[in-house]
Amino acid sequence: MFTPRRKLTLVIGCLGLLGFAFLLWNSWESRRIREARGAVDRRDFTTALQLLQAELGESGGDAESLLLAARTARRANQSGAADRYLRRYAEQRHQDPEIFAIERILVSIQRGEVDQFGGGLRFCEAQPNHPETPYVLEAMAVGYLKVGNLVGSLESANRWIATNPRAADAAYAHILRATCLKMVGNLDDARKETRTALDLAPYLLDAHSMMGELLSDTDPKAALQHWQTVLEADPTRIEAHLGIVRCHRTLGEMTQASLVLERALKIQPDSQAAILERARLALDNSDYKSAVRDAQTVLAHDGKSRAAMTLLAQAYQATGREAEAGELRKKVLAIEEELYKIIQEKVSSGALPAPQKGTTIQRTDKP
Repeated sequence: MFTPRRKLTLVIGCLGLLGFAFLLWNSWESRRIREARGAVDRRDFTTALQLLQAELGESGGDAESLLLAARTARRANQSGAADRYLRRYAEQRHQDPEIFAIERILVSIQRGEVDQFGGGLRFCEAQPNHPETPYVLEAMAVGYLKVGNLVGSLESANRWIATNPRAADAAYAHILRATCLKMVGNLDDARKETRTALDLAPYLLDAHSMMGELLSDTDPKAALQHWQTVLEADPTRIEAHLGIVRCHRTLGEMTQASLVLERALKIQPDSQAAILERARLALDNSDYKSAVRDAQTVLAHDGKSRAAMTLLAQAYQATGREAEAGELRKKVLAIEEELYKIIQEKVSSGALPAPQKGTTIQRTDKP
């Protein structure tokens, strides 16, 4: 038999245990949010989103954590998840209508919907110290690059760097600049930008990936180290597998190149970049039939791929189809001349740095 006093003591004890358990649960939630913020600061959006999903589930979370999740998903190019979290954010009592509206626009901008860009630039010019301005500039730099507007991407990246972002974000802005510079054929400056990014954030996989890309043809052994760093952190990154393939090809290690390419195609069988790399390997091995097949596959997907046209022309030339090879080379030359014309106009106006002689300008629709 419990006396009234013992019953009261038992009830108080149970309430105390429940309160302690509640505090433990809240501290666990807070720890996951803190870890998610730390991952975001390192631009490790995959880890951050896993933590946020575990924390928020399908219906939980307050306005602040839901905004963090929506923004992180958008920055990770997961627009569907960004929209879902943003809708949940809009239902919160303490949501900010202005931030909600800005984030909705940024989802579109980052997808490359150019009709939103003018408003983004005006917002940044009018409110340079607004807390959302760095996010707007980041989205614009990414969105402009997606549609090939190198001038817009460079300008947005420059403005983003001027806001003094965190180290990983500043490093990523330099990577965006390096990407633009590489596309116009200015490889020396692209490497300088990438080294700056690696100095700022040695853990940033995008920086290692870019440096691997820039060194694969000229210093394949150094490039391999960067590609391996990427793969150790994320074995699914197809560009790292293909970078290693290119390094082995440059070093004349065809067997290793074939093995790595095989793994890459298992990860992403429809990758046009991987199919193009397989065509290059086939050409190196004098397997012209396979090279023609793969080059034509890529051209069926992208009729203006200069790399595929060049490979196909080489295969035709090697098999005695000189006339067809000549026609393809004419098409490649016409595309390159148009690109050089557009780029030089931008260079003359000071909007883009001059390309280096002897380097290849990558295809872009709207420099």
